[in-house]
Amino acid sequence: MSMNLQRHREMLQLVAEALGAVLRTPMAFVGGCTTGLLLTDAFSQDQVRHTDDVDLIVHVLGYADIRYVAATAQTARIPRQFRATRSDLYDAPWRTAGGFYAR
Repeated sequence: MSMNLQRHREMLQLVAEALGAVLRTPMAFVGGCTTGLLLTDAFSQDQVRHTDDVDLIVHVLGYADIRYVAATAQTARIPRQFRATRSDLYDAPWRTAGGFYAR
């Protein structure tokens, strides 16, 4: 197993544990960190580039759902890194204790 794949698995595990069951259930892990999990041969897994973040996606139907996810994350003590843009409601990164970002 490549170093990047091992590191990505550790990052995913850390973020999944930090989210807890309530937040983890409706979310899907996406992005570069999951790429190696989808590959079955060692050569291709070795070619995966390193990434410093873990991307997540969650289905929301409106502002109330967005606020619910943010409030639940805050209750779970996942500190949010606010950005100075209006897109914060849709692109909301959280930092885990291990220093990884979940977007």
